[in-house]
Amino acid sequence: MGDFSILFKKHRYVYIYYIFMFLICLSWTNTSLVAPPTFLRIIITCLIFFPLLKYVWLLPTVLVLFVGLRFNSVAPYGYIPQTWSFYLIISIVLCIFNVNRFYTKDRFLILFLVYVFLVDLFNLIFLSDFFLLLLSLYLLCRIEIKSEGINMFLLSFVLLSVVLSIYYFLYANEFEVSYDITDFSRSTWVDPNYLGVLLGCGLIISLAFLMKIVPYKRVDKKYYILFCLCALLSISVIVLQASRGALLSIGTSFIVMVFFSKNVSIKRKLIFSSFVFFTFLVLFYIGYFDLLFFRIESDTTGSGRTGIWLEKINNALNNTLFIIGGGYQNSMELPPKIDPHNDYLALFLDYGIWGVLMFIFFWVKIFKTKSIFLCSLAIFCCFASLTISPVTNSTGWCSIPFLMLLINKLKNKV
Repeated sequence: MGDFSILFKKHRYVYIYYIFMFLICLSWTNTSLVAPPTFLRIIITCLIFFPLLKYVWLLPTVLVLFVGLRFNSVAPYGYIPQTWSFYLIISIVLCIFNVNRFYTKDRFLILFLVYVFLVDLFNLIFLSDFFLLLLSLYLLCRIEIKSEGINMFLLSFVLLSVVLSIYYFLYANEFEVSYDITDFSRSTWVDPNYLGVLLGCGLIISLAFLMKIVPYKRVDKKYYILFCLCALLSISVIVLQASRGALLSIGTSFIVMVFFSKNVSIKRKLIFSSFVFFTFLVLFYIGYFDLLFFRIESDTTGSGRTGIWLEKINNALNNTLFIIGGGYQNSMELPPKIDPHNDYLALFLDYGIWGVLMFIFFWVKIFKTKSIFLCSLAIFCCFASLTISPVTNSTGWCSIPFLMLLINKLKNKV
C-alpha cells in the first residue's frame, strides 16, 4: 500500500462537515433521562446520512464514529436513534445502489449469510438483526471504498477510543457502583467488558502504527500524536475498569506484534517494549491495577462464566436442534437466560456446529495472509470473542464486526 493519508485537501469540506456533525453529537452529554427535541433529532440524523448518497465510501467511518458514540455515550438519549435495525437497513439500502458486484471469491461469506437466514427461518425468525448485520457487512465488502476511505475507517476506531476514554475521565464518577461490597468500584454507564474491547480496537491499531508493522510505506508524523494519545488513554481506562478479557486480547495481540514482526528491527522492538513496560509500571505505582488484581485473586470463575458455559452446553446437548442451532438469540433464551459471554458458544447455540466452523474459517483465511498487522488484529478479535459476545450481541457490534470488515478491506490491499 502507499502512504497513509486521508487526502484532506481533496475532500476538505466533506471532512470538515462530518467533524462538525460529530462535535454536535458529542455536545449532548445530559446523563438524565432527557432526550433532545424530536425535530432536532430527525434533522441531525438526516444531515449525517443524506450526504452518504454521494460519499458512500465514508459509510463505515460514519457507522463506527456516530453509531459507536451513540451506543456508548454517557447520555441515555442523543441526537440520533439508538436502534441497530435502523442503521443496518440504511446501510443495506445505500450499499445496494453502489455495490460493484454480488459475486465474490469469498463465497463462504454468502454461504454463511444464506445459512443464517435459513436457520432463522427454520426457527420462525424472519430477518433477524444478526442477519441484517451480516448482510450489511457483506454489501460493505462489495462497495468500492477509496484508499482514503479505508484510512478514515481505520482512524475512526482510534478517534472513537480517544473520545470514549475522555468520556470516562470526565463522567466515570457519576456512574460508579461498588464492586462486590468492597471499597473498589467500576463505572457502568455501559458494560465495562464491551467498552474495554471497543477501546481495544483503537488501541491495537495505534500500537501497530507505533510499531510500524502497518502496510503503509510512509505515515505522516502528525498521526503519531493521535496514536500515542489513544494508546495512553485507552490502556489507562481498560486497566482502571479491570477488563480482564480486553487485556488478555490486547496482550496476546501485542506479543504477536513483537515476536513475529520480521520487518521491525530488534532495537525498535526493545525500545517499544520497554516503553510499554514503563507505562504499566507507572500505572501500577499510582494504583490503577488495584481493582484488576483484586478481581484476579478473588474470582476464579471469570465472573461466573464457566458455570454459565457448562449449563448452557448441557441444555443445548439435551436439545436435538444443537446441530443446526435454535436461531438468533437462542443463546440468550437457554437457561441461564443471560448473555453467554462467548461468541463461539453463542454461535453454536444459535447456528449450530456449522455456524461456529464458518466463523473460525474466516479467521483461518486471515492468518493465511501472513500479514503481521492483520494477524495481530485477528488475534485480538479471536480472544475478545472468548470472554464476551461482540459478534452475536448487539452491544458489541461497533467493535469486532466492523473491525472484521476493516480486516477484509485491508486483506485485499496487502
